Amino acid sequence: MKIVLSIVEGPRQGEHFEFDQPDCFLVGRSLQSHFQLSQDDPYVSRNHFLLEIRPPYCYIRDNKSTNGTYVKCVKDKEFKRITEAELHDKDLIRVGKTVLRVEVIPEQSVEAEKVFCIRCGSDLTEALKNKRAAELAISDYICQDCKKKEAMKIRPLASPRIHHVCFGCSKDVSRRANSDGKAEELADVILYLCEECAAQEQREVDIPSIKDYQLLKELGRGGMGIVYKAWHRPTGRLVALKKMLPGVAMDEKANKLFQREMAVMTELIHPHIVRLLDQGIIGREHYFVSEYLPYGDTEELVVKVYKGPVPIPEACNLICQILGGLDYAHKRGFIHRDIKPPNLLLTKNKKGERIAKLTDFGLSKSYEKAGNSGMTMRGETSGTPFFMAPEQFTNYRFVKPPADVYSAAVTLYYLLTAKYQFHFPTPLDMVKGILKEKKPKDPILVILEDPPIPIREQNPAIPEALAAVVDKAIQKDEKERFQTAKELEEAIKEALKRI
Repeated sequence: MKIVLSIVEGPRQGEHFEFDQPDCFLVGRSLQSHFQLSQDDPYVSRNHFLLEIRPPYCYIRDNKSTNGTYVKCVKDKEFKRITEAELHDKDLIRVGKTVLRVEVIPEQSVEAEKVFCIRCGSDLTEALKNKRAAELAISDYICQDCKKKEAMKIRPLASPRIHHVCFGCSKDVSRRANSDGKAEELADVILYLCEECAAQEQREVDIPSIKDYQLLKELGRGGMGIVYKAWHRPTGRLVALKKMLPGVAMDEKANKLFQREMAVMTELIHPHIVRLLDQGIIGREHYFVSEYLPYGDTEELVVKVYKGPVPIPEACNLICQILGGLDYAHKRGFIHRDIKPPNLLLTKNKKGERIAKLTDFGLSKSYEKAGNSGMTMRGETSGTPFFMAPEQFTNYRFVKPPADVYSAAVTLYYLLTAKYQFHFPTPLDMVKGILKEKKPKDPILVILEDPPIPIREQNPAIPEALAAVVDKAIQKDEKERFQTAKELEEAIKEALKRI
């Protein structure tokens, strides 16, 4: 599938743009725009509207432009002003003196994509070609040779060397925990519940169970899905289960692609990355299972625990942990794209110290590859704008590790100040704007056009050495920032030594 944008009216009539991969496409008078409209057109804003393209889907978002963005669907007789909309084949977009036509071009080839073992890379295409997505499990993406090697390590009947106790009552649950031979491998990752404590944890939920997982309570809802606290009956593992919202219906090919992408994520094993344990499909909805972290996230540290800035040593320590996980992932070719305080989950070590782990690694990218859009799922574009690097709008397809490093630095900025690096419009600003008939600036335009606020202006108590590191890390120009997670981690630690 591909999307083609053709200019059918205006100064650049006859030009066209083709997209066969997920991308963001800015239109306006600004030099940052991917399609720069005439400076002489008085009805066009600097960054007028944004297209989010996920072939075969295309979404448009007006960036609070002065004169508006207009769309005419095939069935419509005239153009209508929009804020956000999904676009379809032959729809027209009008901005100032320019009209663009959207075309959705079907795939020419139906050849099955190659599938490889997530461990050794051997070809599994032939073995999996007749299996439907609903029949596939993570183990199907591991070749027989790798399974044999794994089986040699598993001793489900052996006496466990590590004893595991119930997180609720401290009862010994070692035999159940090791029923699949993986308790030792997951010793520093998994919490367990005995059957009695699991029953006590049970709350009313919309569905009682998914396969072997008993859903105990709902932990939260977001644009991408519902997260439950769950209990794995065969092993007694306490886990977090995320059931994805359908969003747009995936076809069989897209379902398989999403499953394969997420299966790869199970190989991303690091102390500061949430461990992905299982995945599957129930009806039309994907679900995946990860370790359960019982102590909230870094957003809650600011909002509920400290009700303001997090103490400097703790904030820096947590971010350095996350940067360690990022460095590990980046070296293996993975980029997160959605680092923000709610995605930094917390647990505690044996000393009672908070430990941070990055969750949802690879989720946004995997969902995009399968043809789903961050905009439709979250009301925003592929990430949380407040924490996104500018290049995620201007160079989306080629976003590199510095974008994640920027988001981690902005998260540190937020933990240290309880404020954002820009003056984003508040709900009150929105109301005032309506009353005064003057629109507040769109958050995306703030990120693209405004300078970041030096961190000591938000919190003068931050030492200058640390402030210099943070201010450098959140520069708009990618080249002026730290280029790797390791660089930023070392700079933070060096600044702490000087405090």
